[in-house]
Amino acid sequence: MQLPIVAPAPIVSAHAEAFRHLFSDVRQFEHFQNYLTGLIVLENKSLANI
Repeated sequence: MQLPIVAPAPIVSAHAEAFRHLFSDVRQFEHFQNYLTGLIVLENKSLANI
């Protein structure tokens, strides 16, 4: 069973701030971090799975 992503991976949190200026809304930035975390940690790297 796959657990949901509840927080960005530490490596994502450490480097994502460099891209913060690209997002006008904080929620968009949070989704960006969750997306990157999903690409790193999940085996099935589909958007639906993330």
